[in-house]
Amino acid sequence: MSCCNCSAPAQPVSPKPESALPWLRAGFLIVSGGLAMYLSLAINLSPATGTTRTVIHGVLALASGLTLILAGAPILRRALAPRITLEQLFLIGLCGSYTASVYSSITGIGHIYYEVVIILLAIYHIGQLITRAQIQRLESLENQIPGLRSTARISGQDAEIPLTSVQAGDLLEIRSGEVIPADGNVESGSAFVERLVHTGEFFPTPVEAGEQLLAGCRVLDGTLLLRATAPGTDRELDRLLAVCESSPSRPSESLATAVLRFFVPAVIVISILTVIVWLAIGETSQALFNGLAVTIVACPCGIGLAVPLAIRRSTARLRLLGLVPHTPDFLERLATADTVAFDKTGTLTSPTLSIKSIETTPDTPSEIQSWLSTIQRHSTHPVARPFWNLAEPADLENLIITPIPARGVSATFTAAGVRHELTICNSLHLRKNSPSSAPAHDDRSLHLLLDGQAVGQVVFQEKSRDRAILALEEIAAAGYPTELLTGDSGVPETLRNMMPCATGLTASEKATLVRERQSSGHAMLLIGDGLNDTEAMSAAHVSIALGPEAKAASAVASATLSHYDLSVIPQALYLARSTRKKLTQLLAFTLVYNFTGISLACIGLLHPVYAALLMLASSATVLFMAGRNSEDSKGDSNEFAFQHQDS
Repeated sequence: MSCCNCSAPAQPVSPKPESALPWLRAGFLIVSGGLAMYLSLAINLSPATGTTRTVIHGVLALASGLTLILAGAPILRRALAPRITLEQLFLIGLCGSYTASVYSSITGIGHIYYEVVIILLAIYHIGQLITRAQIQRLESLENQIPGLRSTARISGQDAEIPLTSVQAGDLLEIRSGEVIPADGNVESGSAFVERLVHTGEFFPTPVEAGEQLLAGCRVLDGTLLLRATAPGTDRELDRLLAVCESSPSRPSESLATAVLRFFVPAVIVISILTVIVWLAIGETSQALFNGLAVTIVACPCGIGLAVPLAIRRSTARLRLLGLVPHTPDFLERLATADTVAFDKTGTLTSPTLSIKSIETTPDTPSEIQSWLSTIQRHSTHPVARPFWNLAEPADLENLIITPIPARGVSATFTAAGVRHELTICNSLHLRKNSPSSAPAHDDRSLHLLLDGQAVGQVVFQEKSRDRAILALEEIAAAGYPTELLTGDSGVPETLRNMMPCATGLTASEKATLVRERQSSGHAMLLIGDGLNDTEAMSAAHVSIALGPEAKAASAVASATLSHYDLSVIPQALYLARSTRKKLTQLLAFTLVYNFTGISLACIGLLHPVYAALLMLASSATVLFMAGRNSEDSKGDSNEFAFQHQDS
C-alpha cells in the first residue's frame, strides 16, 4: 500500500532462512548516504572550480542517479499504482532532490543535495525492513502454538526427519508428551489426546486405532503409530495458520487510506505554494529546497505504518484467543460497544443437563444408581449422558433396552438372580402408567418405575459453562451493563441474580429487544450460538457466535469464538478499548509532528537533510508506540476492570 505498508504474505509454518540481500542493500545505502553527505557538505561549504568541480559533481550525480534507478524501483512501482500512496511523496522528494541538484551542478546556482536522494532511499528500505520484522515477530504463529513441531519420527527409527520430508503413507511414531506433526489415521496404540489447537476443547479425549488426528494435537499418554494422510507441508494446521496470517482489509488500513487521500494532495499543494511564495520574494534557490523539505518531512508514518501495525497486532491477539473476526470493522465496533447481551442455553450454560438430585422411596433397592449408570451407558437417549458417572456400573445379565418414543427408555435385566424392569420416563409416561404418583408436568425431571411401581425421581439442572460466571463478573465490574435474552422459560438462579433476564423470547422478539435497546442509544454486543440468535445478531451493533458448531450464527455474526471459554470476552473488550485509545494517541502525535515539520519547512527553517532525519525519528517513535500497544494490551483478567475504566 505504501512505504509504511505493514501487509506481508503469509509465511509458511516451516521456517526458511531469510535473505540477507535487503539488509545488505540498506547497509549499502546508509554508508553511501554518509559518504555523499560528506562530499556534498564539503562542496557546498568550499565550492570547487574547473575540472575538479566537474568531476566531483559528475561522480555524485552518477552515483545518486544509479542508486535511484536500482533502489528506487519499488517506490516507482507503488507510486504509479491507481491510488494515493506515500510512495508518491517519496518519489516527489527523490526526483525533486535529484533534479534540483543537477540544476545546481549545471548552473552553479544554489547548493547540491544528491545525498538526500540516497538518504531517502535508505529511510524507505529501513522502514520496509522494520515493518517486515515486526509482522514476522507478531504473526509467526509457529512460536506461539506450544510444542508445534517441524520434525517427525518415522516408526522404527530414532532419528527425526524434517517435516518437509514426510509424505502421505509414512508411518509416524508419536510418543507421550509430543505434538502430532502431520495429519493421519491412528494404526495402533491408544492415548488421551488434547485437541486444543483445533477445537478449543481443554479436556482430552481417548483415541484408539482407526481414528483420525490432525497435526498440532498433543498426545498426553501412551504411544501412537500414525499413518500420514497428507504430506508434512500440506496439513490442516498449515491451512489454519494461513488463514490466521492472511491480511484482509482492516479498519486501520481503511482509515490510513482515507487520510492519505486527503493528506498526500494537501502536502503537494503546500509544497507548490511554498515554492511559489519563495519565488515571489525573490529567493529562487530557497524556493526549490524549501518546497522539497515540505514533501520530505511530511511522511505520515503514524498513519501509514504504526496505525495498521497496531491494529494488526490486536487482531492477531484476538485470533490467538480464539476470536476470529468476520467483518473488517469488528475491532472498532467491539471498542464502541457499551452493553453486552447473552443467549442462555449453549452460551452461558452447557447445552446438556446435569443431575441435581435423585429422590427414591425407602424400599427402593440401594443398587438402583448403579443400575441407572449401566443402563444409560448402553442407551442413546438424549439425557443418558448425565448418568454415566453416577455410580460404578453393575453387572446386569441379559440386559435389553427398549426406547419408548417421546417418553423415555425401558430396560429389562437380571440382578442377583431376579428379573427386573426399570423404566426411566417423563411425566407423561408416568401419568399413564401410575396416575396416583404423577406430578405436574416438568421437563426438567425424569421418573423411575421399577417393576411397574414409581420409586423415584431424577431432577436435572443446567450447568454454567466453565468460567462463565467469572467472565460475567469481570464484564459487570468494568462498567458494561449485561442482559440475558433467551427463548427458554427457566433461568438458573445464579444468572437471574446477576443481570436482567428476558425469557420465553422468539427469534423475532430477541431482535426487537436488541433494536429497542439500540434505538435508545446503546451499542449492543450480542453473544449467542443458535439459529434463533441470528436475527438478533444481525440487528446488534456487534455480535459474536460462540463455539465451532454455531454454523448458522457464525454466518451472520461479526466474529466467532472458536471455543466455549467466555473469559476471552472481557479480554477482547479490554483489548479493543485499549487499541482504540492507542490509535488516538498515534494519530494525535502524527498530526502534531506533521504540522510542526511542515511549518518549519515552509518558512525555510528545515534543511532537506534534517527533514529526512526528522522523518526517520518520527517513524521510530510511532513504531515504539505501536509496539507498546501490543505489550501493554495483554488483557489480563485481573487487571481488566481497572484498565477498562481508565480507558
